[in-house]
Amino acid sequence: MDWKAIEREAVDVLSEYLRIDTTNPPGNERQAIEFLSRFLKNEGFAVEIFAADPERPNLLCRLDSGQDPRGLILLHHCDVVGADPREWAVPPFGGVVRDGYIYGRGALDMKGMGVMELLAFVLAKREKLPLRKDLVLVVCCDEETGSRYGAEFLAKNHPRELEAAWVLNEGGSGWNMGDREVVLLGFGEKGLLWLRLGAEGKAGHGSMPHGQNPCEKLLEGLSALKAAPRPLRVLPEMQALLRNLGLTDLKPEELEAHPLLKIPLLRAMFQDTLSVTMLQAGFKPNVIPTRAEAVLDVRVLPGRSIADLIAEIRENLPPGPFSLEVIQSFPPSLSPVENEFFECLKQTAEKFFPRALFLPCVFPGFTDSRCFRELGTIGYGWIPAMIDPEDVTRVHGVDERIKVSDLGTGIQVVWEIVQRMVGKDQR
Repeated sequence: MDWKAIEREAVDVLSEYLRIDTTNPPGNERQAIEFLSRFLKNEGFAVEIFAADPERPNLLCRLDSGQDPRGLILLHHCDVVGADPREWAVPPFGGVVRDGYIYGRGALDMKGMGVMELLAFVLAKREKLPLRKDLVLVVCCDEETGSRYGAEFLAKNHPRELEAAWVLNEGGSGWNMGDREVVLLGFGEKGLLWLRLGAEGKAGHGSMPHGQNPCEKLLEGLSALKAAPRPLRVLPEMQALLRNLGLTDLKPEELEAHPLLKIPLLRAMFQDTLSVTMLQAGFKPNVIPTRAEAVLDVRVLPGRSIADLIAEIRENLPPGPFSLEVIQSFPPSLSPVENEFFECLKQTAEKFFPRALFLPCVFPGFTDSRCFRELGTIGYGWIPAMIDPEDVTRVHGVDERIKVSDLGTGIQVVWEIVQRMVGKDQR
């Protein structure tokens, strides 16, 4: 296999993919799906399109084994979050290749991995890989705002087309954690609860405080919620992560204070979280409004329900005219960590990244994997690249990028997984 040539091809494909603005909202993913469809059709594949909205389609492409349709899905989403060109050193939708990196919104989240999967999928046909199970490429829209038009739509309306034993998606990656190299494999993810917290009050002149200011009441409520205890919770499946980090013998208070638990990503794997993400009140500097609102982003570990969390938030609010409105919610999801797919990913990670600790984890954010887990599919999250800590912060941030070498290695990793999981002679 001429991996350097494949890497060059992947750079060209990703650069063009990144030039397609699929900012969500509004999404407009049609152009991206058409681009991928053309690429696949030129390789001789038949492509299926499923859409709740013509401008927001999803793509499915199957390499038929003729034996077992319940094989491996390679999954990614083609929508991205917004980007302000004034903040970037390069155009966010320019697909710029510079100094060994490919820059663009979606380079890591997650068009980069999408191209890794796309090339590995195409290689299975080019190399005439004998298959014992089907290999399926699925590209979804609308992941960034909750998957209503994407994975949720597919799971509800086309479950038979999505039948598979396993799905590989985002939700973990390789990166440097302090002085350690680790591969974080997402075997599950936290539940989501987006809430709108409102406080009612009395209008008045800003120069004459009257004690019924909803802004002040809202601040009291938010302060109470932020001060509420959120103890660490260690899921049984997370004991391996603590063991590999040498943290299993610590007392709860020692674990709480350990420097590694100061890393936000790691701490969020052991704790329900609440973040205030939006505030809105008033329309004029000298007018006390009648209402103030905040949006809360709450994430819950498996083992607790969304209803439990809402009840707890209500209990933690001080007395007053507060309202709680659920904007969006869905429960946590998990896949088992004892099966052939898990072992395949572990062995593949150890082969390509021998210096890294392999750490199964709960992903703090949400991904489309939850929709596939609801169908009974075992789903894991792993962007197969050793990402620098600085570049992790660029995801949803400024100057998002992926190393050219990481893109090339990622294709080899996914190709290895494909051969092991669905190849006839790789069992």
